[in-house]
Amino acid sequence: MNYADLLGEVQRDENGRVVGAKSALHLWVTAVNKDAIIKPQGGAGIELDLADELSLDWENEVVDTMLEFASNQTQDLTVLANVARRYIRNSD
Repeated sequence: MNYADLLGEVQRDENGRVVGAKSALHLWVTAVNKDAIIKPQGGAGIELDLADELSLDWENEVVDTMLEFASNQTQDLTVLANVARRYIRNSD
């Protein structure tokens, strides 16, 4: 895999090696217990990915960790997280 494809505004050295980037896309995959799938009530008119409570809790911790990290930075940093739990919360 060419990981440079997951970077934005890539900076390279004289040999073409990546030495910096302005952004990075991180993709995470979790396993879902099919016997414990949560189906949100109501909805916002969109179909959600399958999720169980354990994976939703993990997603919440990821978001909280990233937001805490971003709040402790002295540099200009934007963190955007797209996880199923946020959609489920918004559809309640």
